Amino acid sequence: MSAAKTANAKDKKNSSNIHKDCSIPAQFSSPKLRIAVADFTITATSLNSRSLSSNPEEITRIADIIASRLAKDSNFIVIERTQIEPIYKSKTQLCKIRKKFGVEAILIGSLTQFDINKRTSGGGFLGFGKTTTNTNAAVELNIRIINTGTGEIIDSFTENGSANFSESNLEIPRINVGVVNNSNYTNTVTTSNNYLDDIYAKNGTEFRLSINTNQKEKVSHSSTENEGSLMTSATKAAIYKIVEKINTNSDSFASVLRRFDYTNSLVVGTFGNYIVLNRGKLNGYRNGMRLKVEEVTKTFVDPRTKEVIRILTLPIARIEIISIDDKSSIAKIISAKTSSILFSEEIKQQIEEGNIIAKPID
Repeated sequence: MSAAKTANAKDKKNSSNIHKDCSIPAQFSSPKLRIAVADFTITATSLNSRSLSSNPEEITRIADIIASRLAKDSNFIVIERTQIEPIYKSKTQLCKIRKKFGVEAILIGSLTQFDINKRTSGGGFLGFGKTTTNTNAAVELNIRIINTGTGEIIDSFTENGSANFSESNLEIPRINVGVVNNSNYTNTVTTSNNYLDDIYAKNGTEFRLSINTNQKEKVSHSSTENEGSLMTSATKAAIYKIVEKINTNSDSFASVLRRFDYTNSLVVGTFGNYIVLNRGKLNGYRNGMRLKVEEVTKTFVDPRTKEVIRILTLPIARIEIISIDDKSSIAKIISAKTSSILFSEEIKQQIEEGNIIAKPID
């Protein structure tokens, strides 16, 4: 008997964890998504990334730059990373972050590539010539957007950044000039194994010019970047792509993260070939979203709870949202066969009574 009680108690505990309340407190209600950017991790295995591991503040800067740019662009409310750091240790803490700060999504990122590659080309004859060194930097960042209410990844994508510079050197070998007095010298040309000699003799004086190809002088040099600034440029390029993609998809992310608000909307009015709904961005609705308009013909209510448990409807039209604000949407009618029904006196009466609804099309 006691074993059965223990088992039942455990089941109840597990059940309560599964159905834990992770709703957003009312004071955090906003048309904009509330998000936070967590610290990045390093998953790249190159030698350059290993050296970066010894400077964690450089990785922290990636998260800071992303958060700052998202906040500046004003498509989201961005919660300061340092506020959630003491709480965020694992996915089990997401619900706590959600309730304490109203954070609907957390962005988790990793640096998956951090490489420098060099290639040298050029050269010349007898040490004379121009050499060019091309240096390329490649950075890859991965972002995962986590729903703090469910712990699920709602989107994941990777962006790359690159930068390069070339360094050119014009090199000449070291030239040595020597004078040797030799009274027995005759006009001859001699060759040494260590250097190339051109000897011109006159009145017993020998002039020697030697070319040392092992010792070269750089007479010109051009460089556009050093490696540190090159990696910074490549990283920023990847960051800007990530920020742009997140901003571009802000409405889409909102519709996914707030899909638990996807209840049937009411048709509250019509004008021209358009209708007005009582749902908007706060409910996850977005431009381009399609819905089907239906007339409620009968409802069935549970006699004990007084809850509506079944609704019978008749299809009227299909619509597509073209304009949206926080609490309402304007949609155009896209089905021609039944759209005229919407403008009948009977339907207008049903609209006033709240019997014309719109359901999102999956």
